[in-house]
Amino acid sequence: MDAKALLELIAKRNFEDLCETTSTVEEAVSWAVVPLKEGEYLNTDGAILSMVQHVACCKRMYASAAFMDGEVRWRDCADRYDAIGSDWAKTVEDLRDAQRYWLASWNGLTAEDLEGIRLSIRGKELPAWRIINAMAQHDAYHAGQIEILKVTLQPSETPPPSMGDDIRKYCRDLPNW
Repeated sequence: MDAKALLELIAKRNFEDLCETTSTVEEAVSWAVVPLKEGEYLNTDGAILSMVQHVACCKRMYASAAFMDGEVRWRDCADRYDAIGSDWAKTVEDLRDAQRYWLASWNGLTAEDLEGIRLSIRGKELPAWRIINAMAQHDAYHAGQIEILKVTLQPSETPPPSMGDDIRKYCRDLPNW
C-alpha cells in the first residue's frame, strides 16, 4: 500500500467513526451547549451541532485552500450555516457532502504529489500529506469530543446560535474570506 492509499484509508475510517458517533445523537442533544469559561472559544460554542458544522466547514476550506484554488470562501460557509441553522438532519447531510468534496479534492494526487507544498486555511505552506493527515485526525478528535458530550449533555430546547456568526467573527481575517 502506498502513502496515498494509506492516507485515504485513514481519512475514510476516521470519518466512518465520526459518522457512527453522530448517528445516535438526537437533535435536542446536538443543541446542548457545554458551559465554557469566560472568553473561551474552542472553534465552536460547545454544541455538538456546532462541532459537526465546524468539521464540515474545515473539510471544505482545507480542500478549497490546498487543492481547489480557493473556490470556496469563508463567507460561503457562513452563508451555508445560516441557511442550515440548527437543523440536525441537514447538518449531518452537510457533513457527508463536505466529506465527498474533501476526498474528491485530492483524489487525483499521486503518492509522489504528497510531498508537494499546498496552502493551509491560514495561508501556511505545508506538504499535501500533512494537510490530509491533519484533516483525518481532525475527524477523530471531534468524534472523541462528541462521544463524551452525547452521554453527558442534557437535551436542550434552545438551538445554538448560527455557526455563520462564528465564522464571520473568527475567520474574516483569514485568507479566502
